[in-house]
Amino acid sequence: MSVRSEDGNRAAWLAIVLLVVSVPHALEDFAFREPARLGVAVGAALSALLVVYAMQLAGAWLAVGANPWGGRLVAAAGLIWFVGALMIHGPEIRAVGSTWRFGPTSIGGVMLIVVAGALSMWYGSIASQRAARRRP
Repeated sequence: MSVRSEDGNRAAWLAIVLLVVSVPHALEDFAFREPARLGVAVGAALSALLVVYAMQLAGAWLAVGANPWGGRLVAAAGLIWFVGALMIHGPEIRAVGSTWRFGPTSIGGVMLIVVAGALSMWYGSIASQRAARRRP
């Protein structure tokens, strides 16, 4: 297996991991009416969520094929999740502490999204750069 395909595979798996850890959290956000608290209509929030998931899956698919856009999409989705989790939930968790929502389960979910988002940005960028350098 070449370095190029390893990078793409790694980025693709991270996109899938990010999707898996974010689904329960997204459901929790809707249950706690997070979009309404932020002044966003549920339909708009759901549409944005589906666009990001589509971007992650398309990025994973393209990354496996060593297409530079795959890594870029994986990194962009990671950035969206990373920034969103920190900016929206960071202040809430700091204000309430360990009793936020369902406690450690909810906080742990946000932490998983932050870590998976950061890793997606990192490895998506690496995969994109290496694929772009080797592309004929």
